[in-house]
Amino acid sequence: MDKLRYFINAAIGRGPTNKNMWNKNIECLRGIWHKDWMKSTLTSSCHLRELGIELGRIKREELIKARASLEKMQNLVILHLIWPEDNYAIDIALVVPQLANLTKLKLDGEMSKCPSASMFPPNLSHLTLTGSELVDDPMAELGKLPKLLFLMLQDAAYLGETMLVLCDGFPSLEALAFRDWNGLKSVIIEEGGMPKLKHL
Repeated sequence: MDKLRYFINAAIGRGPTNKNMWNKNIECLRGIWHKDWMKSTLTSSCHLRELGIELGRIKREELIKARASLEKMQNLVILHLIWPEDNYAIDIALVVPQLANLTKLKLDGEMSKCPSASMFPPNLSHLTLTGSELVDDPMAELGKLPKLLFLMLQDAAYLGETMLVLCDGFPSLEALAFRDWNGLKSVIIEEGGMPKLKHL
């Protein structure tokens, strides 16, 4: 398995993965259970660039441990975190790593609140929130991300009817996408907000 580069576990009801297949040259791991990830022996010198982890019903202390393990993946560019959608909200800020190379992030599941801008990776350019069910408008906080180019909000990412983009919000954003929403009625953009927006 030394030449294995992509491992995607897409089976429904997937079980434990044989982590011995993950060599230092692996570039993509998707559909990995967090318990399997925590047992992996991958180090900061590995070539992993894309990672998709299913967190399941994970405890707070396990979230913190998961983040510590993710912080070692210095070459990581794309991260997709998934957790149950059955009214199980977590503080996702506890697990998102602060990695310089991490530019694409997808958060898939209900959140207790939108993480503050300082909790996201410093060079984040692409962000997708799915099924977050946020009660409070996340745009003021997300608008502080200086390098964000693409933002997608889908599947009840926000439960309110109105969103407000502040005058200094989203200085670099070029594309904003809403998908599969029923409740949103208006997006108010103050003068100066989203100055580089090209696609809506």
